[in-house]
Amino acid sequence: MYSGPQAVVTSDLFGKSITTLPTGAPSWSSLDEIILGSDADLWEVRPDGSGLTKLAEGTFQFPVWAPNGTAFTYFRGGALYTASAPLPPPRPTALDAAATVVNAFMQARKAGQLEKATALLDDNGKKVYSGSSPELNLLVGGDPSFSRYYLLTQEITGTQPDTAQFVVRLVFSHEKRDVSTYEETLTLVRTEGSQQFLVDNSTTGPVLTLGKGAEVVSVEVSPFDQRARPQAGQDLQAGGAVDGPGRERQQHRRGVRPHLRGPECLQSR
Repeated sequence: MYSGPQAVVTSDLFGKSITTLPTGAPSWSSLDEIILGSDADLWEVRPDGSGLTKLAEGTFQFPVWAPNGTAFTYFRGGALYTASAPLPPPRPTALDAAATVVNAFMQARKAGQLEKATALLDDNGKKVYSGSSPELNLLVGGDPSFSRYYLLTQEITGTQPDTAQFVVRLVFSHEKRDVSTYEETLTLVRTEGSQQFLVDNSTTGPVLTLGKGAEVVSVEVSPFDQRARPQAGQDLQAGGAVDGPGRERQQHRRGVRPHLRGPECLQSR
């Protein structure tokens, strides 16, 4: 962790930036919380940037955590003071933490924020979206435009390191009308040191065109019974017969049941 002129930055052991925190004099506690003091206010935040909480307004210069991670000292007007900070909010579950990253990643892509989206990729993820795969593009602008997305499934698939998989449906529109959609399967891995999830891999499914109706992909022919009830004195024209007025004879026909495929037939997972 180091302080710059505009912000406090946390990094891993190799000097790679993890997150940017508000400006202030920082102190890292034994409970893995960072306190930031200044002439204007006092903040508490986790090293990965989550759980940012404003504790108080006023002068809190050079705060330093006590060994217990709850009390701290600070200077004000040349005098030394002590205070205690409230317990931080509970940490999110691994799946919730990964979902936060996926949402930030998709929102950055939708807004055309290349730098912000790239920051949520690890080295392998950057290779995947570098253009080696023609089906995958980090920025998916143009016409039709990327209008919205849905998280279809999410699950933790591994530990040490924590690994999560998400299936995301992207929808594209032209003149406010949905015209196409496809799905991306994202794999996220929690990085060592920062404990932050990053997108490590992605695969994409076929593009489906919307608004063209269903497509018949197979036909199932099966027998079924149909009963005809004619008016008195009339014969059945489809090969059946009546025994007398008001009576009926069972007629056997073969029915056709089509199986349809198309955007209108899709159901969300």
